[in-house]
Amino acid sequence: MKKMFLTLFLCLSIPISGCGSSQPAAKPEGKDAQPVRSATNPTPESKEGFLTKDNVSLVISLLEPYSPPILDDHVLKTKDDISKWIWFNKLQTWTDDLTRLLSSNTKLDETAKEIIIARLNKYFVPEESEAIFATFFSKESDGTYASIPTERFGSGTGSIDEDLKVILDKKDSKMIVRITGTEYDYLDPKSKQKNKVDVEFSLVEKDNHFLITGIEHH
Repeated sequence: MKKMFLTLFLCLSIPISGCGSSQPAAKPEGKDAQPVRSATNPTPESKEGFLTKDNVSLVISLLEPYSPPILDDHVLKTKDDISKWIWFNKLQTWTDDLTRLLSSNTKLDETAKEIIIARLNKYFVPEESEAIFATFFSKESDGTYASIPTERFGSGTGSIDEDLKVILDKKDSKMIVRITGTEYDYLDPKSKQKNKVDVEFSLVEKDNHFLITGIEHH
């Protein structure tokens, strides 16, 4: 319900070509024809199929209630594996929502990219934020960024049905968080297939909290 509402709201408020009608608008003809400015496109900054910095900020603000807090010792030192799992699963879900909504048949400029990177930097090191962005957008010759058809941001942790374990391990200057468990494949009700889930997060500590340097699905 949350995702359906956000998608519908964005289609109504942001001029994305994928949400509009496939029929071209009729154009006035003759010497008296004047350019018409759309009510949903009040400034030259907004273009059909082009996300501006204001559009990106809107998407981020709409998703803000669903984002996790910064990752700190309060999360990692809790004795409850479920509480730790909730944080990492919430991050993967939020990142998937953000990248999926922003890369829906759109283009954006450098200022819009900077806002996305700045928001990702709350959870990831800058290099990882750039890598995530590059998975969904490629730079064009005119300096803008175009969306890339790609798979969704991996969740992995959200499919665990039982045997949940969250293992913390310190390696040199990095903290490794490994989340394992079992998921069920319900496609065949007569034979419930079990699959292993194994996702590893590499962390570094900065300013009393942790940033993710990489996510690996085993």
